[in-house]
Amino acid sequence: MKFNTSIKNDRVKIAKEAIKIVTQYEINNGNIIIDVQHNSKYKGIDLLSKKNKKIKKIEVKGTTKEKNIPNAFASEFRNKILIADYLYLVYFNKKKYNLYIIPSKEIKTGDITEHKYYKFSSTFLNKLQKFKK
Repeated sequence: MKFNTSIKNDRVKIAKEAIKIVTQYEINNGNIIIDVQHNSKYKGIDLLSKKNKKIKKIEVKGTTKEKNIPNAFASEFRNKILIADYLYLVYFNKKKYNLYIIPSKEIKTGDITEHKYYKFSSTFLNKLQKFKK
């Protein structure tokens, strides 16, 4: 899948492009998207995806580094559990990208380490292939 190749290593542009890709993916799957990134009521959540009466909370991360998930903010976790229902990871590779949809229940406490942020372990990063769409 193609994307805006001008993002290179600019973290803000990567994040914005990842949000656009995830939003389009959800819309293509018949969902209504609400962007809540800047709504303090939804700390730790980027998007709400609605279909019928079901609402899915989504956290989005974008990266240009293979087998990497950008560090998470403390506000994205509560008691080492991801607040969102899903972590969508967009890996940008040259002119294409891969989308990984990771259910929060798949992220165990041993998969992250607590700092002033949460970092995904290499053990969990090695499991990314199973979430690729």
